[in-house]
Amino acid sequence: MRTIRSMRNEHDSDSLRSAAADEVDATWTAMPSTPLFLMPAGRAEAVRPPTEVPAHARARRRPSPARHAGAAPPVPDARQRPEWTLPYAQRAGADLFDAIRLRRHAAAEAGARALRPVVSALSADGRSAFARWVALQLATGLDAADGGRVLVALAKVDLVLAARVRRQLPALCAELDGRTTVVSGAAVA
Repeated sequence: MRTIRSMRNEHDSDSLRSAAADEVDATWTAMPSTPLFLMPAGRAEAVRPPTEVPAHARARRRPSPARHAGAAPPVPDARQRPEWTLPYAQRAGADLFDAIRLRRHAAAEAGARALRPVVSALSADGRSAFARWVALQLATGLDAADGGRVLVALAKVDLVLAARVRRQLPALCAELDGRTTVVSGAAVA
C-alpha cells in the first residue's frame, strides 16, 4: 500500500493533512461501524480517516424525498393529440388521490401542479368525462376525510371542476347504491 503524503479535503477543517496509509493518527478518534451498545467493552475497530477514503467511495448527501417531490408527468400537446388529454388527466388525478390518501403533502402539491395544465387542456366534453371519473373515484374508493381533501385540492386546481364534481356526487352515490336509476339525465326511482 502506498503512503499518502498530503491530501486536500474540502470537508476537513484543516485543508492539508499528512498521514501514512498503514498508521493511525493519534489525534484522530475512530468511530466504530457497529453501534456502541453491541460492541464488547474495550474493542475499537480501525476505520480509515475521511482523507484516506477515495472521493468515489465517500457517502453522498441525497435530497430528502419529502422536500423534493418527483417530476410531474409530461403534459400532452392538445393541438397534436387531443385524445391523450383525458388519460393524462386521469393519471395525474390518480397520482393526486394517492398522495392525499397516503398523506404525502409534497407529492400532493406536485400532483396538483401536474393536474392543472392537463385539466386546462381538456375540451368541454373531456372536462365533463373527467368530472364524472373523479366523482366515481370519490364515491367508490376514498373515505369521507380523504374525499374532502381531494375536493379541496381540486378546488385549488380548477374551481368549476370541483363544483361540478361536488354537484354530481350525491346522485352518483345514490346510483351506485341502487336506489335510483339514471335514464338520459332524468332520475327515476
